[in-house]
Amino acid sequence: MVWASLKYKKEKINWAGRVLNNPDAIAEEKETAMDILDNWRAVHAYPLHVFQITLKRKSYEFDKKALVAQRLKRVPAILYKLARVYEGRSKPSMKLYQMQDIGGCRAIMADLASARKLYTEGYLKGDLKHKLVNKKNYVDAKNEKDRIDGPKSDGYRGFHLVYAYRTPRGMKKYNGLLTEIQIRTKLQHLWATAVETAGFFTRQAIKSNEAGKEWLDFFKLMGSAFARMEDCPIVPNTPEDEKELYLQIKAKEQETSDVFFIGVRYFKKDDKN
Repeated sequence: MVWASLKYKKEKINWAGRVLNNPDAIAEEKETAMDILDNWRAVHAYPLHVFQITLKRKSYEFDKKALVAQRLKRVPAILYKLARVYEGRSKPSMKLYQMQDIGGCRAIMADLASARKLYTEGYLKGDLKHKLVNKKNYVDAKNEKDRIDGPKSDGYRGFHLVYAYRTPRGMKKYNGLLTEIQIRTKLQHLWATAVETAGFFTRQAIKSNEAGKEWLDFFKLMGSAFARMEDCPIVPNTPEDEKELYLQIKAKEQETSDVFFIGVRYFKKDDKN
């Protein structure tokens, strides 16, 4: 297989990101910027391939039936991230060159024990030659001293790692390119998949917390329910009492089912037009 080579420098890549996020940019600039983006995506394929092979090998050490997948971030998802205004910001701040998840691979493990072993023993204490750039533990109790983030406020849970590809020989031209590794249990993956599925049918960005309150609350509560099933800390600002948690989930389930079916009807209507 022929792997792509990087054609542009950091400044030009960031320029492309600004152009693609500028509605007033002229067509010629947009076309050039898209060519740069296509090349920037393509060069992440080789490091992603390397990290995926390693992830598969390491995940099988702890779970012989682990599921491993990889993907290059889709162009619409990249453009959305460039245009997004993050919490605490007044305008979009993401630079194309600094985006950490253009290349991404994921392992779905049978249970929390195997997922945690893969995260800690396979990676944090492992023998990777590549540089660890970022790590996120969205599973265990928040602890700033140990850099444990705890469950996200939207209900998401999982382990994340970002590595910069690094080799002293061979494919040195890819040194520094980033790849994100996600490690989830089956329950955690079920939650994340449900979020994306509901977002698709309701045409709301639930994954980015840009959706109706009923959906955001429902998945936050479900995140806590799944956390309890795995004997983990619950999502912030959700009921600690199991009965109260169940009652709130049932109430939100009715709200979201009403909205869901209305959304599906509009979805089918638009498809016919």
